[in-house]
Amino acid sequence: MAMYCCQVIHSESFLVRGGFEFDGSKIDDVDEKEIREVVQTIKNNKVSNIVVSGVFSPVNSSQETEVRQQAELFHFGSNSLF
Repeated sequence: MAMYCCQVIHSESFLVRGGFEFDGSKIDDVDEKEIREVVQTIKNNKVSNIVVSGVFSPVNSSQETEVRQQAELFHFGSNSLF
């Protein structure tokens, strides 16, 4: 089973601007151009699903929501985003 999971899960990851500190203060804004470039790379690699996870997102998940919306706008598809 573990071998199957390794074959199915694509190991590429991207670190982009944004995030919040533990107290909810903003680290940086999300860069729309950067997100568009990452989504295009993901599409070019024929990845069918992605996960967006922001630092300290349990404190504030607004940037995760923003990235999801941008990815949908760039035609990634809402059913493929987690």
